This record gives sequence, C-alpha cells and structure tokens, in this order.
Amino acid sequence: MAFVKFTDVGKSFVPKISINNRGLISFNQGACKRFGLEKFKAAVAYYDAESRRIGLEFVTEENLEGAIKLRHRSIGADIAAKSFLAFFNLLPKEIMVFPVDMNERNNWIELELSKGVERKVRSRS
Repeated sequence: MAFVKFTDVGKSFVPKISINNRGLISFNQGACKRFGLEKFKAAVAYYDAESRRIGLEFVTEENLEGAIKLRHRSIGADIAAKSFLAFFNLLPKEIMVFPVDMNERNNWIELELSKGVERKVRSRS
C-alpha cells in the first residue's frame, strides 16, 4: 500500500453542525466530507420534539416539498432554515455547535439539541 501525503494541516475533520440566531444551519468541512454533501443540492428538515433531535435528509432535487437549498462554500456548506427553526421555536440566542451522527435507518444526519455547546468566538487581535 502506498503512502498518501496529508496536506490539510489545521483543518477540522470532526463532523459538526452549527446553528446561529439568524437561522443558518452550517456544516463544517468534516461533515461535508464524511457525509458526501458535495453531491447534494438541498436538504429536507425534520424535528422530533420528544427526543429534541433535528434530522436532515439531503436530496439532489431542489424542487421537493420542504427542500431547502444547500449552499456550498469553500469551508463547508449551509442551509437557510430560519422558518423551520422558528416554527419549532428552536432559534438559539447564541451560535451553537453540535456533534452530528448518521442515522442509517433513515439515511440522513441527525443532531441532538441537548448536546449543543455555545461556540466561542475568537478575538481578531
């Protein structure tokens, strides 16, 4: 087996999702890479109030009912989900970061709201 050179020094590959108070759900590079988000165009959001979990089903068609456009960025991807988060009263006061898991049964990714931590903003000094 041949060696592969690692050149992505300083990048995080632990899959994480962040939700901000403006309703943006962002996926870091680790989540994009782990779950192959580059091949999708939209996400459909689900909420389970009993377990306080959000489920995100990624789809290749933007025209599906409830589909939210997936915007690909150089450092990850995001969806504008303010209406979804506001409907279920889930908008956080601060930016929250969540670990994320793949739900093999549904083939979508899930996050548990109780496992969120406030993102610490680094000063630019």
